[in-house]
Amino acid sequence: MTELKDILKLMLRQREEDQAQRKQDLEMMQDQLRKLVDKLQPAAPAATPTVSTPSFSPFDSTSELWDDYYARFCTFAGAHSVPAYRRAQVFLTNQSATTYKLLVNLAKQAETSKDINDLTMDEIVHFMKDHFDPKRFIIRERFNEGGVVKVSMGTDLAFYDILPTVYITTLNLVLRVHKRIPTY
Repeated sequence: MTELKDILKLMLRQREEDQAQRKQDLEMMQDQLRKLVDKLQPAAPAATPTVSTPSFSPFDSTSELWDDYYARFCTFAGAHSVPAYRRAQVFLTNQSATTYKLLVNLAKQAETSKDINDLTMDEIVHFMKDHFDPKRFIIRERFNEGGVVKVSMGTDLAFYDILPTVYITTLNLVLRVHKRIPTY
């Protein structure tokens, strides 16, 4: 029985030694991993030079068309070497509070709601173009030799010549008022 107790004591001591060795190995591996991670991490942000971008005038829809403003902004970004991934942030920081809030609202109302800081320049251009250069539904008018108005919405109405004269005259007057077409 003493032999059995001696064997159990030896086994317990060996188990404790194994646990101590595993603990020591684990600490050594964690230390090596920490050193490796420190080597792989990029340099501190303070070591990276900061590039300052001069300010650019904000968009004002009352004094400039969107296409003209965007062309000027692209020229500005190219002249100041603004990288493509920073153009959206540079654009947003140079806008008035009104334009910024407009873009915030348009981004939230999009099919997939987005945070303003996650917008790309292409998405900003899309929002601005849709808002400031909407597609117009234009009713064109053309005059034939007799002075009768042909109205078309993309295609000519084939039945214009069978409409009563009163309707054609009324339509002609409405178009003249809206378009300020001189009367005959």
